[in-house]
Amino acid sequence: MEIFLKHLAYQEIDLMILLPGIVFTIIPWTRRLRNYRAILPAIGLTALLFLIWDFIAVKVGTWNFNPEYVLPFRVIDLPVEEVEFFFVVPFSSLVFYEVYDVKVKAKLHIKKEVFTALGSIILASSLLFISHSYTFVVLIYLGASFIISSFIDPEMLNSLSFWLFVLTTYAPFLVFDYFLTSLPIVIYGKGATVGVSVTTIPVEDFLYSLSMFIYYALFYRLFTRSVVRSGR
Repeated sequence: MEIFLKHLAYQEIDLMILLPGIVFTIIPWTRRLRNYRAILPAIGLTALLFLIWDFIAVKVGTWNFNPEYVLPFRVIDLPVEEVEFFFVVPFSSLVFYEVYDVKVKAKLHIKKEVFTALGSIILASSLLFISHSYTFVVLIYLGASFIISSFIDPEMLNSLSFWLFVLTTYAPFLVFDYFLTSLPIVIYGKGATVGVSVTTIPVEDFLYSLSMFIYYALFYRLFTRSVVRSGR
């Protein structure tokens, strides 16, 4: 039985991801937590960071999109649904971070140098996978996310609320990324990954998701502080 309509499949997945974000926006308790002056620029900045990679990845053949499951509308070489993805995902998922950040105050008490070292090791290990374009770049993005966060906002990496947020995001990730990779909507280029996967999801996607949410949360916290300082 087909779950999705062809040509609308990716659009339907985006709408399914967006739905909880709309629900949380309506619910008064969670609506009060949402800081849209911080959410919107955080989403925009992270989306730009990942869309630049996305445009290049399509150009060099790291991945592509199955025309059977996307609309014919393009933003340069990307289906419009792919661009939407980077906006609907954080809009729905950052509410979990906002809730955890209010409710969970425990710290991990890990020195920031540990996160800097971890990021440096991940960054250096990317050189071992230079022949696998997806693996190579995702390790650079992930390593850089740890290093940048450890210098700019080590408290985020040291907070239990952040890691609970990351763990929570992996639940919808497993569902929606399975759809994206099993139909498949996203088709990876030959040799772009190391070939290790969980069901149909390449291990690189797990690292991609982690790096993406580190940047979303980091920029969200930075813009939140800016809003508080400006008194708006």
